[in-house]
Formats: sequence, structure tokens, C-alpha cells
Amino acid sequence: MYLVRSLNLARWKKLGNGPLTAQILSTELRCPGNAMSFWRCQNPEDDTALHEVALALAASPRHLEAVSLVWLQEARLCQEGFVLQDSPGNTYVAALKNHHVDVRDLNTERFVRLARLLQASVQDGNHRKINENRLRNLLLTAIQDDRLPVSELDFPLLTKLLGRLEGEFRQSAEQVYLDKGLEARLKSFRSAAAWYDLDPTEKSQLRELQSKVKDQLKESNRPEAAPDGVDLLRAVQKGGRTPAPYLPCWPTV
Repeated sequence: MYLVRSLNLARWKKLGNGPLTAQILSTELRCPGNAMSFWRCQNPEDDTALHEVALALAASPRHLEAVSLVWLQEARLCQEGFVLQDSPGNTYVAALKNHHVDVRDLNTERFVRLARLLQASVQDGNHRKINENRLRNLLLTAIQDDRLPVSELDFPLLTKLLGRLEGEFRQSAEQVYLDKGLEARLKSFRSAAAWYDLDPTEKSQLRELQSKVKDQLKESNRPEAAPDGVDLLRAVQKGGRTPAPYLPCWPTV
């Protein structure tokens, strides 16, 4: 059995056999709760087995983009004294949740040793890149095989898949797409309004525009084309005021 993890392969190849850098350790190997996340795979050299890991990662709250997968032998980690614990994986494919495992109780010494094992595995060629198109096909197949409910997908991911679905799956996806798109837009209205000091007239104008956008969304089935909260606030604000300086960013959808 092997443990597989997604890494930025370009960074690790550039690192080569050199000393581990602060960037690699801080951005590539995040360990919430002193645990590093992996997925079990029977044989990563087998496309079908490795694609199950890729599917688990793609069917999650993340952007649909190519992933590079690196693997280690589970028995080697056990021999090295690492503590492994099964834990539910963060994926929308219910059947794959129990394929997830954490390497736990990582202190500085264990963390660096694990990083060096991953570094050596990259140098030994134990890695594979799965491109975005392949991930999209894996997701579509999982939907059509009833392994991945359309209702579980978040709005950005559903946007990437909607045009490729057919028949009953497309009808179901369109309704979910509309509902989640509307929810996301209305959430942006609330967030934006909370970040601005609106006078009563502006609040009234904002409510009217929200109502119009809601109707347009239901009629057009294209939530991504509707204005978000920032667009509407720009339409009603006087003098083009900007968010308070302490705000880190504009509201996003």
C-alpha cells in the first residue's frame, strides 16, 4: 500500500537534492494539528488506482486544476516510526472518504524527516501529473456513475462541468447551478452591504437592485453573468467611496 499526496512538482524538482527551503516547508507541507494529509492507493503505477486519488482531490472545495501526485510506501513510514491514523477525507465522493489517512504527531524532527522522504521520492520518479481535462472527465464519470451527487458540488466547480453533462444529470445540475449561483450572489450582497456605511436611500436602492437581479437569475439560468454585491454597491454609492481601509479585500463570490 502507498500513501499519496499532492505537491507542486515544479518546486520540488527545482529543489533537487539540495537543502529543504523555508518556502517548501511552509507552503507545500502544511500540517494543521501537526498532521499531514495523504490518500491511500493500492498501486500508484496503475492508472485506475491513482485516478481514484485524483478524483478524491478534485471532488473537493478547491479549484479544478492539474494536480501532481507523489507517493511513499506506507510500510516504510511505519518502519520509520511515523504515526498513521485513518480520518475522513475532505471529498464529495462518499466512497473515497475512508481512503484518507493522516501522518500524525509531527514535531520538528519527524516533519523534516517526512519532507526528506517526499523529496527523495520525487527524485526517484515516484510521481505523476494529472491534467485538468483528465480531472474533469473523472468528475463527469463519477457523476454519471452516481458516485458523486451533483448537489454536493460547489458553484465554481459546477460551472466547469455543466456544459459537459447530458440528459437527466444536466437537468439536475442546471437546477443546482441556479440555486447555488443565486445563493452565492445574494451572499455577496450581504457581505458587501455589511462592509459599507449605507444611508437609508442607498439601502433601499440596493434592495431594489437585489430583487431585480434575483428575477434575472431565475429567468436566465446564468448566475455567473449577474452582478455581485460590489457591482451593485458601485451603482448606488455616491462619490465612489471605497471600503474602509482595514478591510483586506473586496467581497468575493
